[in-house]
Amino acid sequence: MKPYVKRGTNDAADAEATCEAVTRPTIHFVAVKSSEQQSLMLLHRVRLMLNRQRTQISNAIRAHISEFGVVAPVGRLGVERLLMWSPMQTTIAFRKTHVSVCRCWQPSSKS
Repeated sequence: MKPYVKRGTNDAADAEATCEAVTRPTIHFVAVKSSEQQSLMLLHRVRLMLNRQRTQISNAIRAHISEFGVVAPVGRLGVERLLMWSPMQTTIAFRKTHVSVCRCWQPSSKS
């Protein structure tokens, strides 16, 4: 009810704005969504959130490993190539980090 906010928001002001909006003849009402529609929207939101989190994790992995001087291309395939890379020419600390990240990172087969 943003167009009807007069000053600060509180329950009384919100109720007044709702009553004023409902009495207007040009108000547009929206149908209630079915359970199937809500389930589908939930599925899309969760999938979007998982994709964002996967991107954040892959960027963090690339950034942290680049501090050791190893650079990977952007994207999921770049991280997968980075994790398949053999760290034999690097320090012991990096090898331990590489093994730990490889154990935790199991990208899905679907994108």
